[in-house]
Amino acid sequence: LLHLALKLNAKILTQRGKINIQGAGDVGCEPTGSTLVEKPEEPGMNVVEAFLGGAKSAIVLPCDPARSLPDLNAVWEHMKSMFIVQISPYVNTTTAFARVYIPSAHLLHQRGTVTTGERRIRLLRPVGAGGYRIWEVISKLAERYGEKWRYRDEREVFGEIVEKVIPYRHVDPGLVYSGVDVYADKEVKKREVKVEEPRVLSGDLLLVTKRQALQFNTGEMTRKWPGDKRVRVNPKVLRRRGIKERAVVASEWGEVEVEVVPDRSVPENIIVASFHFEDLPINLLAPPYTNRSGTPHYKGIPVEIRPA
Repeated sequence: LLHLALKLNAKILTQRGKINIQGAGDVGCEPTGSTLVEKPEEPGMNVVEAFLGGAKSAIVLPCDPARSLPDLNAVWEHMKSMFIVQISPYVNTTTAFARVYIPSAHLLHQRGTVTTGERRIRLLRPVGAGGYRIWEVISKLAERYGEKWRYRDEREVFGEIVEKVIPYRHVDPGLVYSGVDVYADKEVKKREVKVEEPRVLSGDLLLVTKRQALQFNTGEMTRKWPGDKRVRVNPKVLRRRGIKERAVVASEWGEVEVEVVPDRSVPENIIVASFHFEDLPINLLAPPYTNRSGTPHYKGIPVEIRPA
């Protein structure tokens, strides 16, 4: 795919797991702050490093690190000692570890902007009202610590983003808030890099996680919709191990009891599981390390399976 893109002078746009991932990175929610006018003196931590022991406290915006991160046994142990403030429209697994929970408005009830993967800035148009807007909550928290953030609305927040974030310097906030999509700078950059030697995980059985069409990420928005929580295994593997309906899947980092279903389309050396469901914490099995991009290894995890 990369060779074809280079040959055709094309661009590759990766799919993101959540909305506004690009925007979050642009405004400094990544270790280097590379897009900011005022860069940090030293790189910070990525989210995996923070929740595996590097951070003493955290403000958690709508997400569920107690479900989505790897090596959940270690993550849960560290979260017990953290001071966590959770700002979210949903109660989820992370809520059990939060010292403070602040209910916020749903994304559909908020006004502001999101930035897509190609750095297209789009205006949110709320379809209802209810709950605190996240920027208001963070501003009130800042006041408790002596900061005076005098934003009157989301547009003023975006005006500061345009001043502080390099790729947004040419963006006209008035145009964006009139409803016109505007592109921030996204230059095509080519540079030689040393190819990372892949970390090869070996084992008789490898766990592969997958998404389901009617489920979304850690399930807060879709948990009331029926989904298939069963782990799919080749029937020959189930027969050889004497497994019928329930099994324990174990890796070096943890184990989880699951309901299994025979599936002839799954290769004999593969186990397939979804990650959307609170009562199927499949990331207990995922290793704690990441590659150079900071992305955890959620696929190809060596596991064993035995009768429950």
